[in-house]
Amino acid sequence: MLTVNAEDHPLMKRFHRSGAEKGSVVIIPPTEYEAWLSCRTTDAVRSFLQLYPVEAMYAEAYPLPPRAGKSTVAGEASPAQASLLADEGG
Repeated sequence: MLTVNAEDHPLMKRFHRSGAEKGSVVIIPPTEYEAWLSCRTTDAVRSFLQLYPVEAMYAEAYPLPPRAGKSTVAGEASPAQASLLADEGG
């Protein structure tokens, strides 16, 4: 998988935390497959290492799952937790 810097890409830069390096995979359009597979020079390969146009992309936020509720009894261990702390007769 080839990636390029996406710091200035309006869509792909949103997929990383603030301050983190922003990257995007290189997307080769189907119309360019033959040209990509026929590259014979480093310069020809480099010509494909660019960000996909934002106008050709679409993304939407995926809803987060509901958060688990907190235990109502503080300090009480579940049976599984209690078994970890049980005295083994030693």
